[in-house]
Amino acid sequence: LALFGALDPAAFTLGSAASVIQLSIPLLVVATGMTFCLVCGEVDLSVAGIAGLASTVAALAMDHGLAWPLAVGLALAIGIGTGMINGALTAWLALSFPRYPSFLVTIAMASVTAGVAQAIQPLQQAIAITNAGFHAAFGSAGSLVGGYTIWYALVVVIAAHLVLTRSRFGYALNAVGTNPRAARLVGVRVVRTKFWVLTISGGLAAAGGLCMAGFVQAGFFAVARGIEVDA
Repeated sequence: LALFGALDPAAFTLGSAASVIQLSIPLLVVATGMTFCLVCGEVDLSVAGIAGLASTVAALAMDHGLAWPLAVGLALAIGIGTGMINGALTAWLALSFPRYPSFLVTIAMASVTAGVAQAIQPLQQAIAITNAGFHAAFGSAGSLVGGYTIWYALVVVIAAHLVLTRSRFGYALNAVGTNPRAARLVGVRVVRTKFWVLTISGGLAAAGGLCMAGFVQAGFFAVARGIEVDA
C-alpha cells in the first residue's frame, strides 16, 4: 500500500475507497453463505452461476415492466430454489458418496445456471437496468457508507454471526462439520442440515448478484464470474 501510494497518490482517494467497498459488498454477502457451507463441511461452487442468473432474471423482469421489488423477489426465489436443488441432490448423493458430494453437485449447477442465464439474455448481451427504484435500493452512492447495500451486507453478517454462535442450527452446523457420524448419534439431522445450508448459500448468492447488478446497473450471466474462488 505504501509503495502504490508513493507511485500513484491519486489512487488513494475517498472515491477509490468507496469503489473498493462497493465491489466488496457482493463478495461479503456471497462469502457469508459460503461460510455456512464450510462450517458444515460442504462447499458451493455454483454461487457465481446463481448470482449471474439472479441478476439476469431481475434485469429482464424489470425490462418487461415488472415492478422492481417483485423482480428482486423473483431473483431471490430463484436463488433459494436453486440452492434447494443443490441441497436435495447433495443429501441424496450423501447416502452413496459421503466425501464431498456437494462439490460434484454444485460444479454441475454452476454450468446449468450460467447456461440458462445466457439462454435468456436477448442477443447474448448484458441487460441494462434503468429502473430508478432499483438504482436507489441497490446502486452505488459514490460514498463510503452512502449506499443501502452496505447496510444490507451488515445485516446479513450480523444475522449469520448470531445463527452460528447463538442458535441450535449453528450448533448443528458445527457438529456436522466436525464429525457427521457423531452428530447423527447425538440426534442432529445431518441430511436436513446440509440441505438448509446449501439453500441459504443459494439465497445469499442471489442477493450478492443483485448487489453486483446494482453496482454495474446491468444483469448478465458473468456478473460475478470467479466470485466462488474469492468467497
